[in-house]
Amino acid sequence: MAFRACGKMGSSLFRLLCLSILFISVLAHAQVDTLRTVSRHMTLSNGKTLAYTVQMGRVPIRAGGSDEVLANMFFVAYCVSSTEPRPITFLWNGGPGSPSSTLHLESIGPKLIAANGKTVDFRDTALASTDLVFVDAVGTGFSRVTRSEFSDQFYQMRGDVSAFTDFVRAWRLLFGVEEYPIYLAGESWGAFRAAAVALRLEKQGIQVAGIIAISGRPALPNARLDIVLRALRTVQQALAAQYHGKSSTDLPKDPVALQQLVHEWVMSTYVPALEHIDDLDHAQRDAIANRLSEFTGIPEREINRSNLMIYPHQFLTELLHDQRKVLDTYDMRQTTDMSPRENIQVEERYLRHDLGYITDLAYIDVDHVLNGFSPDDGGIQGPNAMWDYKKGFFSTYVSGDQLEREDDENLANGESPRGQETPDTAEAMALDSHLRLLIADGLYDSRSTCAISSEIVARQGPSLQSRIITRCYKGGHMFYLDPEVRRQFSEDLQQFTSDATLPRLPLTR
Repeated sequence: MAFRACGKMGSSLFRLLCLSILFISVLAHAQVDTLRTVSRHMTLSNGKTLAYTVQMGRVPIRAGGSDEVLANMFFVAYCVSSTEPRPITFLWNGGPGSPSSTLHLESIGPKLIAANGKTVDFRDTALASTDLVFVDAVGTGFSRVTRSEFSDQFYQMRGDVSAFTDFVRAWRLLFGVEEYPIYLAGESWGAFRAAAVALRLEKQGIQVAGIIAISGRPALPNARLDIVLRALRTVQQALAAQYHGKSSTDLPKDPVALQQLVHEWVMSTYVPALEHIDDLDHAQRDAIANRLSEFTGIPEREINRSNLMIYPHQFLTELLHDQRKVLDTYDMRQTTDMSPRENIQVEERYLRHDLGYITDLAYIDVDHVLNGFSPDDGGIQGPNAMWDYKKGFFSTYVSGDQLEREDDENLANGESPRGQETPDTAEAMALDSHLRLLIADGLYDSRSTCAISSEIVARQGPSLQSRIITRCYKGGHMFYLDPEVRRQFSEDLQQFTSDATLPRLPLTR
């Protein structure tokens, strides 16, 4: 309990605090590399003052059964003192080789990056209800392997999940919060990681109260891309086409009404046609292509009659082809890449200068060229360049060659690799009847779509469905970049982590 700088702070602990400062300092630095603790406060939107503690450091990841440290994982923890245990939410981004910078300073934490490049208070932060621990994957941020030859143990799915699992286990022990309810939140690739970590923690006897899948796969059974799920992408494509004025003018102007219309056509007409595509004559194929064109804005002549499918890459590149523009993968309302990479410099400045974290390590972003010694003065590869997608999680054996072929095809079409196919969330929920799932997607995301997530949930049994909440926000992959959506998401997360029942809302939040 000596480690806990914020959390349960009873009077007896307070009396002991002054006597144990030296002991705490020595112990902390012996276990958490370069531990730094600072105190801050802010005024919430309701007018209340929120005092909190920020702790930064690196937790050692040791080889099983030995003291050998293979890597150190960097974290930034925001905690609020309380007489009762508060929920703790662990958060990470995806990539898979991305640090937690986007969620950290652009989502629900107490600080946001403003338009002028400064950090400002987020007055609706979820910290009001749950402690927040942002974690950088090995090889990103300030997280590192201790020896370069250890990289291949972490830059693949199984090792990556094992590292995050051990981080959560160790962090809870180091800070004396074993009895605190924990939640795992991951964005994009990180959503799959959150599910996999939850299952492994549950198998270790560590209860997880909830999983938050942000713009990523929810890791449920029957979620592999099939005809139905691929066809349902038409819903999101229709919304994007309408946004850019490319869909038929005869369609409903209200986004909710348009979603309902397209969804009904997909399930009643489009899917049956795809399921019996070999039996369709030319006229029937032309009729499907005509309706697809009306919905998506893609010219009929560009729709392949052999498969009648508009893949993400085709839609992104062809919708505004006449304007020589390409839609952004992560927010189809945008026509240029939404690049928050410049915010990495703000993140690094915030950590080093505002919070006073001292290290000579470079803060590594997913696209950042790594610095450091190289005998030939050449470039140093980061996790994304070295990632092994073959070591995935599959219920049935998939050969490396088959997986590589399918991944190449998926990536060429703008789809995700198969490595995230796992029912880990369902398995974790089967082990723990209290575990719940929140799925949050953006309406204009081409990667993780609201319609597909809803269909996957509909494929689960009633008992599992009753513990799953879906949210579809008016945004892209990083829907929280919109101020109003960010407030809504923070509100939903606070309610979810307070163990309250979230209301079932219409498709769009």
